Amino acid sequence: MSWEKHPDPQLKRNRWFSLNGDWLLNGRSIKVPFCPESKASEFRGEIGYGKRDSLVYEKSFELPEYMLEGDKARLILHADGVDQQCLAVLNGQVVGSHRDGYLKAVFDLTGKIKPEGENLLKIIALDPISRDFPYGKQKLKRGGMWYTPFSGIWKSVWLEAVPERYIKELKIDWAANSVKFKFNFYDFLGQPFEIRVYRPELKCAIQEEQDRDPEEDEECWIVAGTVTEDFEEEGILVPLEGLRSNLGNEFILKKWDIDEPWLYDMEITAANDVIRTYYGFRTVETSTVDGKPVVLLNGRPVFLHGVLDQGYYEDSLCLPESEEEYERDILRMKEMGFNLLRKHVKTEADWFYYYCDIHGMLVMQDMVNSGKYRYIIDTVLPTVGVKLSDDRIRHVADKQRKMFENHALGVISQLHDHPSVIAYTIFNEGWGQHRGDSYYEKLKEQEPDRLFDTASGWFNIRKTDFDSRHIYFRLRDVKPSKRHKNKPIFITECGGYSMAVSGHLFDENKGYGYGKCNSVEELTSKIELLYENMVIPGIKNGVCGCIYTQISDIEDEINGLYTYDREICKVDKNRMKELAKRIRSAMGGKELAD
Repeated sequence: MSWEKHPDPQLKRNRWFSLNGDWLLNGRSIKVPFCPESKASEFRGEIGYGKRDSLVYEKSFELPEYMLEGDKARLILHADGVDQQCLAVLNGQVVGSHRDGYLKAVFDLTGKIKPEGENLLKIIALDPISRDFPYGKQKLKRGGMWYTPFSGIWKSVWLEAVPERYIKELKIDWAANSVKFKFNFYDFLGQPFEIRVYRPELKCAIQEEQDRDPEEDEECWIVAGTVTEDFEEEGILVPLEGLRSNLGNEFILKKWDIDEPWLYDMEITAANDVIRTYYGFRTVETSTVDGKPVVLLNGRPVFLHGVLDQGYYEDSLCLPESEEEYERDILRMKEMGFNLLRKHVKTEADWFYYYCDIHGMLVMQDMVNSGKYRYIIDTVLPTVGVKLSDDRIRHVADKQRKMFENHALGVISQLHDHPSVIAYTIFNEGWGQHRGDSYYEKLKEQEPDRLFDTASGWFNIRKTDFDSRHIYFRLRDVKPSKRHKNKPIFITECGGYSMAVSGHLFDENKGYGYGKCNSVEELTSKIELLYENMVIPGIKNGVCGCIYTQISDIEDEINGLYTYDREICKVDKNRMKELAKRIRSAMGGKELAD
């Protein structure tokens, strides 16, 4: 069955138990983790979206014996995505509630679970598609650029056994040739710790994913000691210079990059807790080179040659039918020479970011918008060049503002240790945008080593790392703006040319996109023209990247490089890769390997 791998490849423990599979939803069978609106869920009931229309999920299960091994084991329930609010009830006892369908929910079941016999877990979801909550592109009246909503459980549900003291919110940072580890040190004061860093690997070259055997005599670099109060503020600082392995070799740093994504496996022990994780060392920043603003990856200019990735699938809607489908999408885009995916107003399961990590695919992660969308102000006027000059006067209710702030902080916390994630979009095209400068300051303080596009495309703000432009319908001479003349220019959306492929359409009678193409030749030529006449000439003016819309068709949208079912590629892949080489050459970088 799909979705049976460990749900968090970046924080693994040995004792875990998947609850995916057969559930009941309002008394009818459903396949979790697929949302009830999808074919993959096999759900045949009605779905309510009102404020009183709850979705009651039920699952009976017996706890495997291995989950009860060890002294004073705690049992943690993970519900990685439940839209928009949920309440968890185990054997008739409420164990907790959660709000925000795009962030993980975690509940402690210790003392409430039966070690023998059947347990009954209920997850009661409420999804009115409220604008106070992040909702992305979901809409009850779907059509055009709005998609079928997804409700209730839409990511994995699983149990994890942990010691009484266990590592939470692990954060790893690299700076000045040292690594800093942070977690909940207060719970481990006076307890021993050990960190093992294994030699680097190119995991994309490894065919079969295998966990390391801690008993193997394998080279690693070991740091050990006792947790003290000093760690709470600064973390455990491990200088890499002069660090020697168990075989006597010095540590030689290999950086994570788009061409060689070196990753280091790590094993961290604190008291009785043991976790396995990985990390990639890399830097990203903006700077000025030869008089023009650029983005630097590991100190070298890089062109962010990206494609919009909205994360929708024909049969399974908001989650691919298996973890590996994430990887297939990533490899499809790499085959055309793209090096970045802009994950558009949606978060994904951890496996998406893992596959980006191992394949050297950069990620620009959007926050998921809340608030009201206004067609004239948010789309029509900005498209013809009329933009609001300030978002500080836009009124947003306190509930919505607080929800969005918690969401944004939660997203950067969850994705902190993924080297592929180099940038974030705070607001997209004015949807719910408010106080952009304030959010930039707050998020940049929390995550100083990532880049932030405060207002992607439309409304002007003052504080941002990019001069962000959305350019549809016509080609332009892209030049610096007065407000952001020293910022790298990032064309964060463009293209979106449509092409219908009969037999591979969501609706044979509807098609949404920008412009119309009738063949692979015509669509490929139009994309080449966009880059040759607008993007590449703009590099000399400070254009640092471009995001083409988009990976695949989605419902009525037929502007993908692939059809919605991913069966047909609508462009010439060889010509797309040659185009990527010309872009890289224009940046002064080495050409892509054949």
